[in-house]
Amino acid sequence: MGGCGSREKELREKVGFSQSDYDYALKKFSKMTKQKPGKTDEHFSFEGFKQYFTENPVLAQKLYIFMRNYGGQSYVDSLTFLTVVDLFTRVSMKLQSQLKNLDISALFTLVSLSCPDIMQRDTFNLNNVYKISVSYSNAVKLFKELINMQSDKGDILCHDDDQAPILIINNIFENHSLLNYKAFNDKIKSETPLISKIVKNYIAGKFINKVLRNQLPKLNPSELMNKQLIALLNLSVPWFQKCIALNQMYKYEVDSGQQYNFNVLGNCLLQAKGPNMILFRHSQKDKDGEKQEKYVFGYFSPSQWRVSPDISGNKGSFIFSIHPKFKIFSTNGQQQSKFALLVPIITKRQSQTLHSPLRQGPKQPGLGIGGSGYDHHRIWIDGKQLQASRLVEEDKTFQSGSILPEDIHLLNIDLIEIWDLQLSTVGQGTSYFKSASPQIHFSEDEKRINQTQLRDLIINLNQQQGRNDYRRDTKEFQTSNPLLPINEEEEEKQQAK
Repeated sequence: MGGCGSREKELREKVGFSQSDYDYALKKFSKMTKQKPGKTDEHFSFEGFKQYFTENPVLAQKLYIFMRNYGGQSYVDSLTFLTVVDLFTRVSMKLQSQLKNLDISALFTLVSLSCPDIMQRDTFNLNNVYKISVSYSNAVKLFKELINMQSDKGDILCHDDDQAPILIINNIFENHSLLNYKAFNDKIKSETPLISKIVKNYIAGKFINKVLRNQLPKLNPSELMNKQLIALLNLSVPWFQKCIALNQMYKYEVDSGQQYNFNVLGNCLLQAKGPNMILFRHSQKDKDGEKQEKYVFGYFSPSQWRVSPDISGNKGSFIFSIHPKFKIFSTNGQQQSKFALLVPIITKRQSQTLHSPLRQGPKQPGLGIGGSGYDHHRIWIDGKQLQASRLVEEDKTFQSGSILPEDIHLLNIDLIEIWDLQLSTVGQGTSYFKSASPQIHFSEDEKRINQTQLRDLIINLNQQQGRNDYRRDTKEFQTSNPLLPINEEEEEKQQAK
């Protein structure tokens, strides 16, 4: 017994793990060997190892081969296992060779590509790695593995015929079929900077502490939103890693026969108390006029919306394209950044009721994303005629580039969805993360009644306080600041009066 305990203590001190991390890792190792805890001189087979990778069986084989070759043996013993786990989690980094100079993202990339140079720790030379080429198909497999790393229940999130990894690779490879390793690595660091965190949490959650594992928010998938999309976003931005649920607040679909009412859309944006995003689908005939092509893009706002003339959003806002390629357009940091502008439809009679703030803003109702103030928007969603919406390739707020294929400027939007992010308690207490509102479903009549009552209540309160400002203090009324409900019939009646 004493000999076994001393070997265990010696091994723990050698790898530099804390006692709790070491105990958890060794427990997992023992399950793979089917031996009792403490049998540190045992080794495991691939059959024992792959049980932990039901969502990524091919990656399990690559990792096992890497571990075996890294240890220079035909099997994986406890020291090799703990050392490689440490390579991917950086818990200690006490035993590492020159592979420690690789960041986690680069290490994973080489293992996923089954690069022969990565398999020999003593002869590893990064200069040799730079000579390898990455094919389009192998890159797709790599991102499939990254998406499946975010499955917290062990089920396969992304199958071979799924499109999600192809969307991101279409962006990274553009029109190329091969990229050299350095170009590929630089591109994924730029486009998906959170790969290292996803990989680290993936390995740590399995072999260090299950609390660290990646988790996707609860979600009822829709036509535009699914867990694969959230997994792609997780590789690029941190917001969804703090999210415990995504709630659909709004949906407009042309084919449903639903009337387009911009103020209903705007009210849903205003009701989101925290981070939120809006998704659009553009539809058009292909060049031959035979097939209907559909393109998806969107806008993410990390903060609450405000009514024009106030600007909504901050430097954490971004535009993103989903199909035909996944790409994020972040803010460019310029001082004249104008993230988003929400301009309601207001009738002449209603404009007389309201005071100057809403009159001072732009007169054309709609949603403007990006730009330089009240014009030159990157994306314009028209408030009166949805088919008058448009987009351009450049503006003064967001990174330049084609959101949709370059020949598309006038939008034919047939589907819109608004989603509210419900953040964890930890997320709600930091920075501008705030709790999201629960999803409440109202009929169109209920929405119109509720909005009218709330509008009248705020106006009455303002009048009682001797103030004409419709919104009073922004902070005080922001969470219950409705746009004015209006439709063409109501506008004609009010204008007639």
